[in-house]
Amino acid sequence: EATLLDLAEAAGISTPKHTLVGVGDKHALVLSRFDREAEGRIPYISAMTLLGKHDGDEADYVDIAHQMVRADFHVGKNLAALFDRVVFGLMVNNTDDHLRNHGFLRVDHGWALSPAFDLNPDPVAGRPRRTSVLGARVLEDSARVLYDFAGECRLSDHQAAQRISAIVRAGSHWREHAARNGLREHASGEIGARLDEGVAAL
Repeated sequence: EATLLDLAEAAGISTPKHTLVGVGDKHALVLSRFDREAEGRIPYISAMTLLGKHDGDEADYVDIAHQMVRADFHVGKNLAALFDRVVFGLMVNNTDDHLRNHGFLRVDHGWALSPAFDLNPDPVAGRPRRTSVLGARVLEDSARVLYDFAGECRLSDHQAAQRISAIVRAGSHWREHAARNGLREHASGEIGARLDEGVAAL
């Protein structure tokens, strides 16, 4: 998870402040709460709340994008950030992308996409994602509809291509980040294979 947070940050995606702390011969990932500040708690809602859904309900990223527009979010920046999260999630095979794992913070009399959290790569190839992309739930199908989804996020094909390239470029260096976090290539196993597949597919 620390390595994926580092990759996301390198790709320009907002992440919580985080660090690895040695605990005996193991490490613990320490994360700063992004819904707190000195004055108190920052109002927060999940994508589940935004869509009026319940645990176990199916949803699509386009539902989130459309509801962000209807709820009068700061859509330009937030829709572009949502697109980046989707691309990154596909690249790293994060299939646990349910609606509680996306959130929004109240800022400046509006709402903004929260920093990315719970980024965990699935070592199993082909496992469907919890949240679909224009109906697609596996990597190959989702990659084919990314430019259509970019349109839903008010991005041009050129803008989408630039964002995808930046995220893939960051992802291609996953071994360096993994090594810095003490995860050697031989230990990454199937997760590393999924990251390589994601980079190649996008």
